Amino acid sequence: MSINLITYANQTVTPTNDAIIYENAIDQNGIFNGVTVTVAGNEVNVGGGYGMICGREFLIESETLTVTLAPSGTLEGRVYVRLDLADSDYPIQLLTDTAASLSGLEQEDDVNYTNGVYEMELAT
Repeated sequence: MSINLITYANQTVTPTNDAIIYENAIDQNGIFNGVTVTVAGNEVNVGGGYGMICGREFLIESETLTVTLAPSGTLEGRVYVRLDLADSDYPIQLLTDTAASLSGLEQEDDVNYTNGVYEMELAT
């Protein structure tokens, strides 16, 4: 048969099915609760909280990240969440970036259909 009912008795709803529903119903990426970002020297402190990227709910536990400081002058910096559905070891990561000029974030529109990548900035 060319059509199947996903949410029906004795069917299995996968995380992908779930994410597609949430992504289309909510259509926003962001933080639900918590996730404060503070900086002290070369340490970035990220407080715990909950968020969503492309319909995928995530939990951040409090963490301190060490970043590279410029030996002289200034560097731009960013803390971001990277969702990579093709990475079975680390499908979601909390990352930092420092550079003279930050590159754009990778944000594939059809991440849930292609096991793609979507990055969401938390702070600069």
